[in-house]
Amino acid sequence: MSHPHTLRTRMIQQCDRCKGPIRKAGEQQHYGPIKWEHTEQPCTPTHGTGPFPLRVCAADGGTLTTHANAHTVGERCTTCGNTSRFSTGH
Repeated sequence: MSHPHTLRTRMIQQCDRCKGPIRKAGEQQHYGPIKWEHTEQPCTPTHGTGPFPLRVCAADGGTLTTHANAHTVGERCTTCGNTSRFSTGH
């Protein structure tokens, strides 16, 4: 049975587009996003847009789907059904 809004996620070092292996790129800054790079051939030319790690459900490794409307943004695990939701402030 799923429990409303109990979704926990984790990142795995796979590209969110091609599922190929990625790693942290170079020296990290104290502030700002972590930069990632493919360990093999990149799936698409990068123009400052990634790759980014794949996010999955921490409980079972399930795929996440995103749901949004004018007031909230949420995610749901396709395996266990757990969800997360937060207000967009409108």
